[in-house]
Amino acid sequence: MKRIELGGKHAVGEHQYALVDDQDYEELSRHRWKAKPNGNKARPQVYAVRNTQVGGKHVTIRMHRHIMGLNAGSGVNGIADGAEVDHRNHNTLDNRRRNLVLSDRRGNANNMSERGLRNIRAQHKINKLWS
Repeated sequence: MKRIELGGKHAVGEHQYALVDDQDYEELSRHRWKAKPNGNKARPQVYAVRNTQVGGKHVTIRMHRHIMGLNAGSGVNGIADGAEVDHRNHNTLDNRRRNLVLSDRRGNANNMSERGLRNIRAQHKINKLWS
């Protein structure tokens, strides 16, 4: 296991490094990665990402999708473009292969922590009260 240092204003404290397998380190360390929050207020997470250009368009590549071969707009092994990569231990900066599993939206949601589900249920109840 190796650590890749992350840049950006969100790369502080526990978000300074992403964990990767030795076999992936050399290839991943060729790029500059940064810590970026996902923008989900109900369940905030920080991911390791890099920006690049594909076909003249700026795209963001998430490290866990890169490792699993699911870069922007590509499928792998017959998996549809809508495939997701789930982090088994819920640590979005632990990008070791044993922690990553190909999934779909439903499977990823099923692995959501119970704490995250409680927060979402509570927010849903609040939204219903005020609507």
